[in-house]
This record gives sequence, structure tokens and C-alpha cells, in this order.
Amino acid sequence: MFSLGKGEDLFRILGVAKELATELPYHELTTFNDVEIIEFAANKDYSVVIMAGEDKPTDNLYTHKLPAGEAKGVIHFYKNEEN
Repeated sequence: MFSLGKGEDLFRILGVAKELATELPYHELTTFNDVEIIEFAANKDYSVVIMAGEDKPTDNLYTHKLPAGEAKGVIHFYKNEEN
């Protein structure tokens, strides 16, 4: 993946160091070399990169035992005086 642009005021948006941003009009972003990129978008203020994730987001998350059965993943609940 590459970012395009050149200018001292754009180095953060381009994803490179300030020194590199002024040298070349294009910059290789090696951070994304080993990931599958699904989509990306960019404008003058920011860039968004959407990467592929696990097939099941609940894999390797906590399993909770509840009165009604089990639940996987992050859980948020309130407990009252009657449990």
C-alpha cells in the first residue's frame, strides 16, 4: 500500500516521518504488508484502512455461564438485589 502526496504539513496523513514526506511524492506503508486490505478511503485530513479479520469474531473470547445458559464474548450486565 502506498500514500501519495508531498509536503511538510502532510506527513502525519501520509503515514511517514516528516523528513520522508518532503522527499518523495509517494511512500510505501509497510505496516500493511502482511494483512489483507478489504477497503480504504482517504481525504485531505485522514485515511481509513479496513483489514480482514477472523471468520468468527467471538472465537477465543470469554465464555460466561448465565442462569439461562452460556454466552460468548464481551458481556455487560447489571446485577440487582435479587441477582
